[in-house]
Amino acid sequence: MSKFHWDEDTIMHFVNLSTEMNMQEFSYKVMDFIERDCTTEDDERFQDLYDDLMDVILKEITIDRGVDTINTTNYI
Repeated sequence: MSKFHWDEDTIMHFVNLSTEMNMQEFSYKVMDFIERDCTTEDDERFQDLYDDLMDVILKEITIDRGVDTINTTNYI
């Protein structure tokens, strides 16, 4: 379960975007979004937000595409 609330449109935007680039480019896009459009609270870090959003996106991709596993070794 996600530690943060993510807008469904944001998740689906990145799910769709994931088909247009490799994992490294994709992870940079996610990090750009986190740094530009998100704010941290208390003891949160941008890395916490990034890790959580990537987890949510990758889970949605596996559901959406029926993929059993995704190679995530190349993301930040």
